[in-house]
Amino acid sequence: MTETICSSASTEDEKPHSCIKQHLIWNGATYTNVTCGAPYSNIEQALSYNSAADGRRNIFRCIEDQLTGQSWSRLRAVVSDYVAHQMPSLMQQTEISLGSMNKVFAARWVDSRNVVCATKCNQLFVVDTKTHRKTYIPVLKCSPFNKDPDSPCGIHCIAVNPSRTFLATGAEHTNAVAVYRLPTFDPVYVGESGHSDWIFDIVWLDDEFFISGARDSKLALWRVKDEMVRLVAPLASVGKYPIYRPLSIKKCVKAEKVRALSYNEHTQELVVLSLSAYLHLFDAQTFKQKFSRKLPFCLENVCLTNHEDYELYAVGSKSHVTFLDSRTLKPINYIVSPYKGCGRCSSRLDN
Repeated sequence: MTETICSSASTEDEKPHSCIKQHLIWNGATYTNVTCGAPYSNIEQALSYNSAADGRRNIFRCIEDQLTGQSWSRLRAVVSDYVAHQMPSLMQQTEISLGSMNKVFAARWVDSRNVVCATKCNQLFVVDTKTHRKTYIPVLKCSPFNKDPDSPCGIHCIAVNPSRTFLATGAEHTNAVAVYRLPTFDPVYVGESGHSDWIFDIVWLDDEFFISGARDSKLALWRVKDEMVRLVAPLASVGKYPIYRPLSIKKCVKAEKVRALSYNEHTQELVVLSLSAYLHLFDAQTFKQKFSRKLPFCLENVCLTNHEDYELYAVGSKSHVTFLDSRTLKPINYIVSPYKGCGRCSSRLDN
């Protein structure tokens, strides 16, 4: 079995004017303006060009406008459209064999080169995308007092804090969390007594606090501090680590199995997706539930992401990707899945 990891690949040496080469196409002798397709032998001509055909000014004039505080929306429209059309040709697919391991449930970049993966067979490993070398990370064991749920099913989630100093994921039992220190993957602690069933997702609120959501329809709030690292350093050298309980546990009202979480830093709100086809909004500061909203499509709503600049949430289901206003959680648009019978397992909206 193989797992596909996509990464950006560059096949040409850096060309002149590298600071602006993202806005022009270099064909070996001249630059081609990306807006109108007209070739230029120097930058000054490109900057002064104004399309007579459709009245649109080229991308460099838009940049100049942006620097003087004008027409950022026009610049974003031109750049985003061009980048969107070029992205498929810039991505290079690489297949990396997983051997006897079962499917990968979750993956996260830990730096510009390495990806950490979690599998259905409860394995945790880091893949070097340059050498394809896999380094296995020991899964942290739980205490004898923590009972593993019936029919355990691997590690479903990985989350890295904003400063990339800690990683939270699943532990030996599917209802416990494990926290590692980055980039060394030294164990920090195992979190127990927060859930009675599989943990489906984890999201960081900041560098210290994170929330886990599980199939038991509960949310658990956890904390990791730098002081903990200093305390466990002597234990880590002999393969030992402490066990912690969550700071708080909340039952998500109207939720049937919490499936995905998303944190909106701009509004300081936590959005919870449940398999009962509801979105639930929480105040992240008080950890109190504000309201819930029924989704328009009911089958297998399993992934959730947000775009703070556009005030959007996106929910992936078996048949659609639904876009919702982050202020009201009301649907504003949707995309029909082009693949019949295949749902969405992950989603992301990039700034």
